[in-house]
Amino acid sequence: MLKNNGTSMLFDGQDIWLQPEDSLYEGARFDALTWSYFFMTPFKLNEPGTYHSAVQSLPYTENQALKTNKMTFGENVGDAPDDWYMIYQNSEIDLLEAMSYIVTFDNRNAEKAA
Repeated sequence: MLKNNGTSMLFDGQDIWLQPEDSLYEGARFDALTWSYFFMTPFKLNEPGTYHSAVQSLPYTENQALKTNKMTFGENVGDAPDDWYMIYQNSEIDLLEAMSYIVTFDNRNAEKAA
């Protein structure tokens, strides 16, 4: 990954390298891990340890609402099992339309996001 500030980041699935070496910044871990999760979302929605609960649909157009589910995780699943995602599905074509999430890693407070 090449950031706008000139920092290069490499992640091999286990370790993160930054160049130049003194470019460590607060969001490096998030930048290295999160983009791939969103890229792979359609494949991760039904992984073992994911749970979906229906919530009130989100208005989308004048005549359509997006089917909305909250996705949570079982114990010891994923990097931060207290994270949760809102999944918005276009019910006309049965495809993922959008998603949002809360990050709880590093002691972020999930209750503030609810």
